[in-house]
Amino acid sequence: MRLVMATTDFVGKVLAYPIYTNKGLIFMNPGYTLTEVAIQRIRNIGIAYIYIEDEIGDTIDIVQALSDTIRLNVLEELQVFYSQIKKKKQINEQQINKLAEMILNNVNISENAVLHNDYGVDDPISRLSVHCLDVAVRCVAGLRGRKENLDNVKKIILSSLLHDIGALVGSDKVNVTSFEMIKTQTNLPPTVYIPILHIHERVDGTGPNKVPRERLYLNSQVLHIANNYSDLVQELNRPYEAMEALSAHAVGKFDLDVFRSIVNVIYCYPSGLMVKITGGKFGIVCKQNIDFPTRPVLKLMDGSILDLMSNPSIFIETTLD
Repeated sequence: MRLVMATTDFVGKVLAYPIYTNKGLIFMNPGYTLTEVAIQRIRNIGIAYIYIEDEIGDTIDIVQALSDTIRLNVLEELQVFYSQIKKKKQINEQQINKLAEMILNNVNISENAVLHNDYGVDDPISRLSVHCLDVAVRCVAGLRGRKENLDNVKKIILSSLLHDIGALVGSDKVNVTSFEMIKTQTNLPPTVYIPILHIHERVDGTGPNKVPRERLYLNSQVLHIANNYSDLVQELNRPYEAMEALSAHAVGKFDLDVFRSIVNVIYCYPSGLMVKITGGKFGIVCKQNIDFPTRPVLKLMDGSILDLMSNPSIFIETTLD
C-alpha cells in the first residue's frame, strides 16, 4: 500500500483501503480503479488521503489505532451524541462515559498504529466527530507515553470528546460554553472540564485568561497540543507540515518537556507515505522508530530497507504524496 493525496495524479491507480460514508456505509471498495470523477467524489466528502495499491509498498501492513469495526461504531455513536446536544442542549453522561471506555479499552498506541481518515465528513456533526476522536487518540498516546494512570487517560478522552460541544449550541466562546455545560449538567470531575476551559492557555501566562503555568493541569497542556495539531492537519493536510507549524510556536505556548513527550508519539510520516531522502533516493515509510517520529524505516525503490536511525546523515527532504 501507498498513502497518497486524493488528486488526479493517481487516476488509473487502484484503491487499496475502503472509504466510508458518514453513516459508516461503504462509499468505495478496495480494488476500485480510480477515475477523475471518483477522486472528485472522494474529495467532496472531505477525504484528503487514500491508500492505493503499489508494487514497492505491497508488503507494508497498515496498523489501525482503532479497528474499523470499533472506529465506525464510535463515530456513529458520537454523531448521535452530538446531534442530541445540538437538539436538546443536554449532555448524555452515560453515553459519553461508554464511548470513552470503548476508546480506552480498544485503542492501539503502538508506534506503527495510524488513525487514517477514510470516513466522510461532509457535514458539521461528522466533521466534529472525526476531529474529536482524532484528538482523543493523540491524547491517549501522549499520556500513555508519559506512563499516566488509566483513570487520568479516561479523563482526557472525555475532555477530548467534549471540548467542542459549545459549538453545537451556537456559542462564540466554544471552550467556555463547553466547560459550563459539563460543569452544570454532569457529575464529571473538574479534571475533565477545567482542561477544556484552559485549552487555549499558554505557559507564559499570555493566554486568553492569563492562567499562570503552575495552575495549568498536565491534561490542559496535552489537550491543547493535540487539538492544535489536529486543527493544523486539517488546515495544511500534510502531517509533517502540521508538526513543523506546531513546533515553530511551541516556546512560550507549551511546557517544552510536555511538548516533547507528546510530539514524540505523533508519527508525522505515516506508514505507506513515499518520501525523497538526502542523495535523491525515494522510499516508502514501512515502520516507525519509537520516540523518533522523523526517523522512520524506509523501503527504497530497489527493495532494500533503510533505517534512518542507523543513518544519522540521511534526512527526509520532501514527500511525494
